[in-house]
Amino acid sequence: MHNFRNSLYGIALVGAMLVSAPVLAATDIIISSETSAKSLKGQTFILLEKELNSRLGSKAKVALHHSGTLFTQKTQIQGLQLGSVHIISPTAGHYSRVAKKIGALLLPFLLSSPEAIDEAMKDKLVQTIFMPDLSAKNIVPIAVWMNGARSFGHKGREPALTPDKWKGIKIRVQSAPIFIKTIQAIKANVIGMSWSEVPTALQQGVIDAAEPTPNAWKSSSIYKFVDHIILNEYIYSFYIVGANKQWW
Repeated sequence: MHNFRNSLYGIALVGAMLVSAPVLAATDIIISSETSAKSLKGQTFILLEKELNSRLGSKAKVALHHSGTLFTQKTQIQGLQLGSVHIISPTAGHYSRVAKKIGALLLPFLLSSPEAIDEAMKDKLVQTIFMPDLSAKNIVPIAVWMNGARSFGHKGREPALTPDKWKGIKIRVQSAPIFIKTIQAIKANVIGMSWSEVPTALQQGVIDAAEPTPNAWKSSSIYKFVDHIILNEYIYSFYIVGANKQWW
């Protein structure tokens, strides 16, 4: 519920900012989510859609696309830059493709709570590290939504409780340098793929492990395909809600 309350706070913030934007009277609002409608983020976007429709009435229509049907994890940022979608909310690591320094916020065990993330994202010095790069790429952050602590889960007879036990295990991570290098440090076999591919990949043995948040473990049902989930909570994941700068 704590994560969900943070998400609702983000909805109120985004809704208030969107209502005040004069450009909305002339355009629809296109929102893309790479997760399913039943995920935490999917449910948050549904609430946002209802709030915007309620406030805007006939001034603008919200078009919400779930499960990567409009843009996938790999293509959503480019779609945002081009204006083909107006609002997305990838986890912070995905923005490292256009703002490399943002990866510093995702070092293991650095920002381990919603409070720590909130404080960091409001810090003016921290903002100077990545905000100019995003702005230069036609992206403006408009809110932060909490996701949850990421923990390892894997197939196998015995739980891999120490770093040396992860050598050679095929684990899916987000395709951001900070995640890849972190997992490579424990000599696991890093596999980058879109989240929508993970359930099938686990079932078919393409990967042995994953490291999502609790809500993602549950909403995707991938907990059914692993033998152990280790609550190491090595990174607290958060979404940065981004808007197309020109549209915004």
